[in-house]
Amino acid sequence: MAYAFLIIFVLACVIALAAWIVCVWNLFRVPFNLKPSVGAWALGNPFNYLFKPDALTASGLIARRRVGASLVVFVGALAVGAAAGFLAKWNA
Repeated sequence: MAYAFLIIFVLACVIALAAWIVCVWNLFRVPFNLKPSVGAWALGNPFNYLFKPDALTASGLIARRRVGASLVVFVGALAVGAAAGFLAKWNA
């Protein structure tokens, strides 16, 4: 039974890594998809536009949505991995 939890733990870690890569990739895409009338450094840090959807183009909004979704998947995979790791150690 512990091996099954160990496999779930490893799969959750792989899913979390993939979600983190998707999150970082789309996070860096957001500042490059601003509307032409918006200055990239107007708010100081260009990543602040993640919280200003009215300043983003359609592709910027898609990247913003993917950042949020991948963060949810990342946190969920970490929670599942932590629970499976705990259960694997507890059943060993």
